[in-house]
Amino acid sequence: MKTILQIAKELGIDKQRVYRYIKKNHINEVHQEKGVMYYDKNALTLIQSHFMRLQLDVATSEKALVSASYDVLLKQSQLLEKELESKNRQIDLLQSELAEERRHGREQSDRLAILADTAQRLHAGTIKQIEGGEAPTNVGGSNAPMATMAKRKFFDFLKGKRND
Repeated sequence: MKTILQIAKELGIDKQRVYRYIKKNHINEVHQEKGVMYYDKNALTLIQSHFMRLQLDVATSEKALVSASYDVLLKQSQLLEKELESKNRQIDLLQSELAEERRHGREQSDRLAILADTAQRLHAGTIKQIEGGEAPTNVGGSNAPMATMAKRKFFDFLKGKRND
């Protein structure tokens, strides 16, 4: 025979839970001594089976919850993996576009350097002509002074004529 406290300790639960179950299910004690109730083997088996079933239900619920959580985490992981692959493809595409833009920028810079060098040489040639006493010639090779050519083109523009 065992007391409520002994049964509770054996099951690892609070003695109030055991007491409430006994009262709710009208389980009678076999013997009572000095206010302490003692329960026989049949009552003990009934109480233990109830709480073991509850613990089994809790364990089953926990397993189901863990399994569901695992499934959710697995799906999230797969989704994140797909997103990461997509982002990696975007990064690769942007890097190739950036490399192309850099190459294009270098080409433009080289062309600009050539044009600047040509303009510098042309200017130096014009300065030499002026210092040598010659009137600078037009880029097209005509011997008319540049100032006269510019004036003529300006007036032709005003008149609506176009000389190419």
